[in-house]
Amino acid sequence: MKLSPYYKVFEEDAVSWEEKLNRVDATFDVWIVVQRRWVYLEASSPAAPTSRRCCPTEFLTLMKKVSKSPMVLDVLNIQGVMRSLERLPTCWEDPEALGEYLERERSSSPVVMESQVTIEVEIPQKHHGTVMGARGMHVQKITQNHQVQIKFPDRADPNALPPAQNGSEEPEAGPRRCDLIRVTGPEAACLAARDALLALVPITIEVEVPFDYHRFIIGQKGKGVRDMMRNFDVNISIPPAEELSNVIRITGTPDKLDDAREGLLQRVKELDAEKADRELRSFTLTMRVNPDYHPKIIGRKGAVISKIRLDHEVNVQFPQKDSEEPDLITITGYEEKAHAAEAAIRQIVGDLESQSREELRIDPRVHARIIGGRGKNIRAIMNEFQVDVRFPRYDDPEPDLVVITGAEDAVFECAERLRNLEEEYMQDVVEREEMNAHVRGPRDTGYNGESTERTDRAGFVVSGAPWQQQQQQQAAAGARQPPARSMAPNMASAEEFPSFGDAANRTPVVWGPRR
Repeated sequence: MKLSPYYKVFEEDAVSWEEKLNRVDATFDVWIVVQRRWVYLEASSPAAPTSRRCCPTEFLTLMKKVSKSPMVLDVLNIQGVMRSLERLPTCWEDPEALGEYLERERSSSPVVMESQVTIEVEIPQKHHGTVMGARGMHVQKITQNHQVQIKFPDRADPNALPPAQNGSEEPEAGPRRCDLIRVTGPEAACLAARDALLALVPITIEVEVPFDYHRFIIGQKGKGVRDMMRNFDVNISIPPAEELSNVIRITGTPDKLDDAREGLLQRVKELDAEKADRELRSFTLTMRVNPDYHPKIIGRKGAVISKIRLDHEVNVQFPQKDSEEPDLITITGYEEKAHAAEAAIRQIVGDLESQSREELRIDPRVHARIIGGRGKNIRAIMNEFQVDVRFPRYDDPEPDLVVITGAEDAVFECAERLRNLEEEYMQDVVEREEMNAHVRGPRDTGYNGESTERTDRAGFVVSGAPWQQQQQQQAAAGARQPPARSMAPNMASAEEFPSFGDAANRTPVVWGPRR
């Protein structure tokens, strides 16, 4: 790379980083040697915290500095770090000093040293990560509680077979080396640590859950099952939908499986209660009501029917306009509440049936004026007399039929008001039609305002046009030729269409408002 012509651009930076990397490599080579010896001396007597007497305090001070600033380049900047690391091994490599230290430890606690044993705990390698926990949390806790050392095997291919022994092609039956965890310490502590490790091995149990509940347990986008796994610290496996299985598997440590099972069964009980509640809410009843009363039951902007739905917690469905049963109303909800909603609707119907009803014949030409803009006039009349006034729709067979419903006296007074308005507005209609008749000329009109005048009159005729003069000249000359087909006038002929002269120039327009 140094031979490249582009190297000179980065030569200074490259040399600086090369020097730094060499220092890092040399420093950590020595660090590994020192740390390995330190770990050995501490492990030689785990019950004696005085093991640090053999080690200078300089290494402890150095480790404290590194823990405060663990970045690699910051470690290199510690003053005298390389000199200290190179001096430490000379202290520990002195056989006489090391022997005196070990002899002193043995003499101070001979029982502890003699009772050290190593046992092997067989746990499948696939569970080692779960046993160790996040950042080795579980193993650290067991080591501190039982004062033992725990050594996990190196990772190996779990599918690989043990090597053949004694020339036999078939390996001997026995545990695989990658499944054995070594525990070192006092015998009683090792046995307790073994039990603690085995208690961390996850096991799987099966729980019967109806298949219909699986989607509710999973929740929207898996939120429900994720919350359960996080709360109970287990893994929950739900079978695929195509299997139609009722078995859910829970995997975790034995001390957490019971809580997870109880939590899952509690969720099943909640789903059972929700299912029973849905069945109770699905009660349906029907009632027949005159379609003329449907608008009054619904109310303006659905106010009346919305109140019934909220008060009784039911769903009320009205038929469509083109329904085969236009008088059928369906109520869905709890049985007692559905009957209560039915009673409320029947009470409204009873009130409507007890009211007086009168039909008026009002000329359709004045309907719009009586109703007013956006129904303002007719609403004022209905509020004044406390009645309901219904005008016909555009497609009704009787376009002049108006229906008034309400108290008998109020209906009578409202009908008188509408008749007076019709008489007043019809005078204006008649006057307007007479005025229009004078403007357009006499013609006969029917009831619906349709013209009955004759349409067999000739249209507008142009006489004395240039092409007519040419035909008259040919006839006067006595030409006995077949009549020539009349040609359309030549629009470009100045003789037939003389020009009116040049158009006058327009006055230039001044932009902006006038002053």
